[in-house]
Amino acid sequence: MEINLDRDRVAELHLQLIDEQDRARRASMHLELASLALREGNLDQATRHFREALLLDDKLDRARIGLRELGERSTIHVSAGRRGMMRSLLERFRRRAAG
Repeated sequence: MEINLDRDRVAELHLQLIDEQDRARRASMHLELASLALREGNLDQATRHFREALLLDDKLDRARIGLRELGERSTIHVSAGRRGMMRSLLERFRRRAAG
């Protein structure tokens, strides 16, 4: 039963991430998704969500520690160009969804 609850929560968080604009809340959602992925043993997804959280807030010790425990480096280098590209793709997706 708990697995279904986790999957429902994962789906809910992914839907919330689509519309959420606040970087701190988005980072918090990614941290929760990382925790849920760890609980299911999905280390690749946990790593991805910890990294996403750090991209949104590079001061998140919880994400940095999570990456370290997974044996990953926690340094995040994102160029302004890539960040802008990701933002424009997200905006295009939102316009299509609203349209």
